[in-house]
Amino acid sequence: MGTKDDIVRIATDYIQRNGVSGFSYADIARKMNIKKPSIHYYFPVKSDLVRAAFEKYSTDFFETLRQGVDAAHSLREELEVYMRPYRANLEQGYKLCLCSMLALESLGQSASAHDAEESKKAAKRGTHINATFVPLRAQAENREPAEINTADFQTKNIRWLAERFEHAGYDPEHAQTEAESLFCTVQGAQLIARSAQSLDLFDSVTKRHLDNLTGA
Repeated sequence: MGTKDDIVRIATDYIQRNGVSGFSYADIARKMNIKKPSIHYYFPVKSDLVRAAFEKYSTDFFETLRQGVDAAHSLREELEVYMRPYRANLEQGYKLCLCSMLALESLGQSASAHDAEESKKAAKRGTHINATFVPLRAQAENREPAEINTADFQTKNIRWLAERFEHAGYDPEHAQTEAESLFCTVQGAQLIARSAQSLDLFDSVTKRHLDNLTGA
């Protein structure tokens, strides 16, 4: 594996653990024992690196599902295939799905942007509102927005699940409803499991959902 691939791999791990704002190029450089310019050579700004990590993660995620479902023999086995990548992330120090982390962080950024705008308005009125601003180091590495469409990843997740239900005989509308429900269950289960540091919690929530679906 070359330097560029290693940079993406390490960045992906950092994002899954602490989000985009939780690491810098200096962190990657120290971990790889290289200089920061070596990272900037491949990824001039941090958003370039985040985008590369997102694209690689998404491709690998759906390839894992494709390979897994080929060996499945029932709807339940197919749905268990879907849950494995999420559980595997949690097994590695309670990491989140990269796209889930990006979506969560984008909500925080939207809130911060709103706070900053309100702070400006308050300053004009002669009042003050506490707001969180991006450190200068982070500003230097983020001169442009990442423009990552995590909603597309979510839509593909739900579409993949709906196809499993349709293959099992569900009508399209019912399949879509069940796919959305299971997707939300898995997303919530990983967040709660990370917060509680409990794989058992993830397993019990997802198993209960599958039991209700398959009548186990």
